[in-house]
Amino acid sequence: MGTIKHLHYMARLECDNVTGPHPKDSADLEEMMDTLIIAIGMKVCMPTRSVYVIEQGNEGVTYNAGLETSHLAGHEWCNPNRKLMHTDAQNLVQFDLYTCGKLGKAQQKIITKLLRSYYKPQRMELLIIDRAKQLRNSTIYEYIE
Repeated sequence: MGTIKHLHYMARLECDNVTGPHPKDSADLEEMMDTLIIAIGMKVCMPTRSVYVIEQGNEGVTYNAGLETSHLAGHEWCNPNRKLMHTDAQNLVQFDLYTCGKLGKAQQKIITKLLRSYYKPQRMELLIIDRAKQLRNSTIYEYIE
């Protein structure tokens, strides 16, 4: 693997088509995450899994996968707090991918493209943090609407 990196890719998406409580929906989400992992050249060590949460105020799917170089995780809110939204979108998605492996511009573009294609967000914010030595003053921010 060479030099260990410590990169954290985070996305916040406001969209209208999150995963529903039906198992088929979760299978589609897990397939998209598996596709993403393969597309960026990472290897799974704990399979992608998702579960629909029914807790009031937190309804939606939570998902994760263990990677040889760390993890990806996310949550989709079916009915988010409207005060947190910038658009009239009905759903909110928070996505995380942390890796001590390679996460260059090419991989970042692939992740962004797959998330945009899957969720079709009205608004998307990205934050990439280099956590190798410190968190302060090490972020790259991108806003896509």
